[in-house]
Amino acid sequence: MTIQEETLRQLAQKIDDVLEMAYEQKMGFFLTVAPFNADAGISDYIGNSDRETAIKWMRETADRLEKNQTIPATKGNS
Repeated sequence: MTIQEETLRQLAQKIDDVLEMAYEQKMGFFLTVAPFNADAGISDYIGNSDRETAIKWMRETADRLEKNQTIPATKGNS
């Protein structure tokens, strides 16, 4: 395992723990990281969801970002 993989795994565990405390329930997440000014297609990712769900979330988020829609943070199911 590379240092990047280990770092992302540790970060994912911390994100998972913090989100559960903040939302008072288990939350799904997907994090991508990429160097600034890098060629397209260079990125790493980590999350706690399956791949299909993460892709769905990314598409939904990209659609909202392209439309300049606000993406509010919510608590729980509200």
